[in-house]
Amino acid sequence: MRKNFITNISFLLLLNLLIKPFWILGIDRGVQNELGPQVYGVYFALFNFAYIFQIVLDFGINNYNNRLIARSPEKLAGQLVSTLLLKIGLGAGYIVVLGIAAKVAGFTSEMELSILGQLALLQIAISFYGFLRSNVNALHLFKTDAVLSILDKAITSLLCGLVLWTNFLHLELSIPLFIWLQLIGYGLSIAVAFLIIGSRRIQFVRHFDWSLIKSIFKQSLPYALLGFLMTAYYRTDGVLLERLLGGAQGDYQAGVYASAFRLLDALNILGFLFAGLLMPMFSRLLESGSSIRSLLQLGFTLMLITSAGAASSFWWYRVHIMDLLYPDMQAEGAAVFGWLMIAFVLMSMTYIFGSLVTAHGNIRALNLISFAGFILNLVLNIIYIPKHLAVGSALATTLTQSLVFIAHAWVVHKTFTERISAAIWIKSLVFICLVSAGGWASSLVPLNWPLQMGISLLWIVPAAFASGMVQLQDLKNSMLALADAISKRTEA
Repeated sequence: MRKNFITNISFLLLLNLLIKPFWILGIDRGVQNELGPQVYGVYFALFNFAYIFQIVLDFGINNYNNRLIARSPEKLAGQLVSTLLLKIGLGAGYIVVLGIAAKVAGFTSEMELSILGQLALLQIAISFYGFLRSNVNALHLFKTDAVLSILDKAITSLLCGLVLWTNFLHLELSIPLFIWLQLIGYGLSIAVAFLIIGSRRIQFVRHFDWSLIKSIFKQSLPYALLGFLMTAYYRTDGVLLERLLGGAQGDYQAGVYASAFRLLDALNILGFLFAGLLMPMFSRLLESGSSIRSLLQLGFTLMLITSAGAASSFWWYRVHIMDLLYPDMQAEGAAVFGWLMIAFVLMSMTYIFGSLVTAHGNIRALNLISFAGFILNLVLNIIYIPKHLAVGSALATTLTQSLVFIAHAWVVHKTFTERISAAIWIKSLVFICLVSAGGWASSLVPLNWPLQMGISLLWIVPAAFASGMVQLQDLKNSMLALADAISKRTEA
């Protein structure tokens, strides 16, 4: 299982590092710089608002389905058609719920409602694609899922790039056009995912099974609540900035927050991908009664080294980075970015523990943690936003993620006898201290800042060995696993 995890995460990371950073830092950033922070701030607030209620579309089905099919792949044939029909019904319900929520929240202008309507279609497409991918992932077709994970963004990046940097399509960039191009990308990707699942030669049950629908709906309910709460405390910041401050200032501050949040989102891809691979692996290990210690400690170690190492470098050079990407928002954006880098490390480690607890099925504990996180984040935003604006939202996010991480670690400690050892926790603290000191020391070297940051990033490797987080034998085993996987693919 360790070998499979290493090879699959390597392939997944390679593809995603090629496409998704380009989408986030090239296309999405390019759209904001082209349209301005106020115009983009409106889109950011409305996108997050629509995203919060996407749980009505999913209702926990994707997580539930991934866990179920990973344990019992033979159940896919009987469930796929009925679940797809259920999701169509949920799509209609989502549009109704979003419309009511928009009226309550005060989104009443023709422009806001038009954009929300387009975003509703986009969220429906994202939900369908996520469900199809959950089946591919649950069947342990990890490399196929890795390709699907970047397909939508690759298509959309191509289309948006033609609009941003050429006159080939003869189209003028606007928020509505930006959304429609994303819809085309997801539509084509959904068609590909359907073809892949259909090629498995599974004899699907082609009638609507109402009893099965009720069973899925009932068992997905805890996952639905979890999804809503997690989304709420992660995505409400932009909405609260726009609503609490109001007017041009609200739009602008939402745009400032979006500029730094975009970088957090780019880095967060790592934790999301780790969790997507780990959860079905943990499910199978728990189902078979096998040990989870090796996989848990491997995931924890790789995630900490990557997230803490990157966050330390980015924190020390936050002003330079924001000045390079967003010259008009350097000071405000850098302060927000600094806080979000601390939150990034906490969120990354939460993904590891959360995937294990989800695989175990202890959704009640996760719901309690997420509810506490949502309430804390809401209260902190209400307190901090009027005084500290976008920086206040970033601070609220960091404090909330601290609580959520500690709570997840505590649940894992209480639930499993096979847990992260005290020695690894100590090594983790030593590693964080070493990479932080390395980031500071690199800033004193008489070179320009890109080279200084490069030195701080290179320091991650010796810091990992010096702290004991990585052992030479572990590195050799990983390289052998990768070499073996490559040779098998070459022979095939």
